[in-house]
Amino acid sequence: MIKNIVLSISILLIVSCNGQQNQSENCHENTPKIKEDNILLTSIKEITLGEAKTFLEDQYNSIETLIDFSEANIEFSLTSGEAMSDEEPKFSDSFYQVLPKDSIEKRLDTFFNTMYLQQEIQYPDSYLQIPFDRYDLDVKLIKDYWEDDNNMPILKTNTIYYSNKTTVKDTASFQKDSYRSLATQIPSSKPMDSIEAEFSYTYPIIKEVMLEQKETKTELPDGSIVAATISGNTVSLQYPNTLHEKIVAVEGIHESNNYLVSSGSSGSTRPTKEMIAYLKCFNGTIKTTIDKIENNEIDSKELLRNFLLQNVVEAPENDQLRLQTFQFSGAVKMVKVYIQTGVSEKINKSLILKRAQHSQKATNGYYLAIDKETRKQGLVDETGVWAIHPEYENLRMMNYYYYSGLYNNDYNQLYWLNTKTKRLERVSYELDEVKIYSEKLVNIERETNGPEGVINAKTGSMVIPMKYDYIRPQEGFFITDLNNKEGLYDKNGRRILPEIFNSISIKDDMIYVSKEKDNSYDVKDIYSLKGVSIKKGQWNDYGEFFGKDDLLLVKYNYKKNNVHYYDYLGFINKKGTKIINTKKYLQVKPFSNGLAAVKDKESKSWGYIDTTGKVVIPFLYNEANAFQERYAYVVKNKEALLIDKNNKVFKKLPDTYSSASLPLDSNEAKYHLYNGETYDADGNLVKDKESK
Repeated sequence: MIKNIVLSISILLIVSCNGQQNQSENCHENTPKIKEDNILLTSIKEITLGEAKTFLEDQYNSIETLIDFSEANIEFSLTSGEAMSDEEPKFSDSFYQVLPKDSIEKRLDTFFNTMYLQQEIQYPDSYLQIPFDRYDLDVKLIKDYWEDDNNMPILKTNTIYYSNKTTVKDTASFQKDSYRSLATQIPSSKPMDSIEAEFSYTYPIIKEVMLEQKETKTELPDGSIVAATISGNTVSLQYPNTLHEKIVAVEGIHESNNYLVSSGSSGSTRPTKEMIAYLKCFNGTIKTTIDKIENNEIDSKELLRNFLLQNVVEAPENDQLRLQTFQFSGAVKMVKVYIQTGVSEKINKSLILKRAQHSQKATNGYYLAIDKETRKQGLVDETGVWAIHPEYENLRMMNYYYYSGLYNNDYNQLYWLNTKTKRLERVSYELDEVKIYSEKLVNIERETNGPEGVINAKTGSMVIPMKYDYIRPQEGFFITDLNNKEGLYDKNGRRILPEIFNSISIKDDMIYVSKEKDNSYDVKDIYSLKGVSIKKGQWNDYGEFFGKDDLLLVKYNYKKNNVHYYDYLGFINKKGTKIINTKKYLQVKPFSNGLAAVKDKESKSWGYIDTTGKVVIPFLYNEANAFQERYAYVVKNKEALLIDKNNKVFKKLPDTYSSASLPLDSNEAKYHLYNGETYDADGNLVKDKESK
């Protein structure tokens, strides 16, 4: 039966190729009849009258089944789809936007300007790739449009700029290499700096149709689109099948006006009402024909042929009807349909695409390449000629001076590039880091997690001996650790400090160190970058670092009866000279933005001094904190206040803080109050998300 149905449908589709748009209610009235080349006539041409009768009976039965199925299925489709999700609605952050032309082109310009060039030298040629990841395109409708290879932008080179400052005109075309890249091959092994290229592209012209309730109907040039059902989380749309390929997206919208996540769709096609009417008429003619054969009114093939020519009419245009059902993760209030009505005019855009940053010109002028025939690897110079002949496998650049790979089927080894001899020399150490410091220095180790040192990668000479537990580069220096004691070297390998300190750090051209005393507390010191102490034997502790006022709070830390005490001695400059004496204060805090909080010994209250030591804000406060650019947080009589540098109250806060972030010499303070609120340095209430 299914075979007969398919056969009947095939006949009708062919019959309808030259059919009429309008079919009269009486299909025999004023309607063109079939012609000699009609498939119905050609199908019975070579068979007997009895076989023709059997053929017509099969067609009649299969078409009756098709009519019954189509009418029942249309009725079922229009009354079904009442599904409703009981789950919480899920909203989508990725939805379609129909943008004006200037906005589209601006976003596309941003997308194109993120592109870069990748060159793989396949001697004597080069393979060029341009990453073209449409996921980075911030226009979803265009992203989907470009997924069709026929719509992909066309990219051609105009000029190639080589690393050795030469240029050449070229018109190579890039082709889609993968979902995320365009590629081409050119006959040159010279390393490139960039290319000038031209993009040609189009984008879809989209029309939005909003359907807000059941039976909402919108007329379009290709027919009408109807919301057959909008119920719960399900939407059913009915439209001509010719419109289906032009519908690029359907989105469900929640009553909150948020776009719902799609959870699937399904659809089917069936004859239009006009086609079903024609099928009924056609089958009536076939039934009459069968009856006439049985009654011997048609007793020859010639009479059968003539009767069919005179009574079987042409079919209407076979524009099938489509019913498409969409489900969403939440109740749908309305549905938005995006229909492509055309494409833009072709747009041409010229771009300069730079070579990828990680493969930019090497400081030594050598570039990784592979021989196209032998598939062995080596290095070429800026002219594209072999500098290191292709004798290696799996050669990988670790940095500009070191490569790993296999030579003569040996296991993977580390090689140093000797630019004087133009050779890759095998080395007996490993790289602790691939990063290059001071343009030439590299951390190395004897074996994995073994003793570390520093080497001059340009000359291959050792700068810091390979004997340390670890080496940490900082501010152009190298902090070494040996048996949990730290020392310091400069970039020339000169030892600045021996390995006797618990910790070393460098900030603003000063070296800060600490050394444990009697397993009890740390004694601190500060050195110049030449390794000269500025302590002068006067103090053994300090607070924070030298700030933008170039003043550092120094203290004397001592222990008495197992209790630690501090004497606040004063503020020194970077030469170690005391600028401000603070012995008269009970407690002192570091300078921040020009002022330092100090606590009076008699009143036990806090005030502020300036960089000359003068008290500029009197001792009025129970608590005082570091000044930000404009204000400081203070507490007076259990009230939290923000005051300015003239001691004027700027703002009263609703509570004191339970915790705070108070960076010095900044305006980034955050005050987390006991009432749960957070305020910034200027007294602004911080939203919950920002305060976390």
